Amino acid sequence: MTRNKVAKQLASQQGISYAAALRQVRRAYQPAFPSVESLLPGAIASDCEAMAGHEIGRRLGANWRAGLSFGDVELPYDVLADIEVEKAEPDLGTVTWSQTEEFPDGDSVGHAEVEAEVTFTGYGKLAAVKGHPELVVVDPDVDGDAQVSFHRRVRLHWHVVYRPGVDYLDLTRAGASELVPINPHN
Repeated sequence: MTRNKVAKQLASQQGISYAAALRQVRRAYQPAFPSVESLLPGAIASDCEAMAGHEIGRRLGANWRAGLSFGDVELPYDVLADIEVEKAEPDLGTVTWSQTEEFPDGDSVGHAEVEAEVTFTGYGKLAAVKGHPELVVVDPDVDGDAQVSFHRRVRLHWHVVYRPGVDYLDLTRAGASELVPINPHN
């Protein structure tokens, strides 16, 4: 029996419109697609892995230098130049999803966040970086420069588009914010 015939029978049995019955029949025959919640951890882990080696964008005077957006994270630009992400390790247990809109075809848009430990590298003058206890000298140069490494605990943000029936999410990075350290003495 076709879906149309089933919908006609359902409409007459339940006293509902054909369109309402057809929607019910379509939902009943719809294959089970992965949920946003089941797809997000893998998509976020993959995007965090892809951040490695990318420079951080920042304003230089009146110009913008392209790169990843970490605008709400305090980075030591006073002593470092050319900061890039060495690795971003998400805590997938902290993934959150908030849907902002759902469309009639089932598509959803929203925002996702995750807490992550991000390791950065950058270059600066050896004398200047030695005054910052958070900066670890990785490679001192003979000309007085040094490659350094440092960490930040951050919350990473994405804009998300979910299309049922597709085994991936469209993620667009929406920046990062610094997590406030927890004081163990409170």
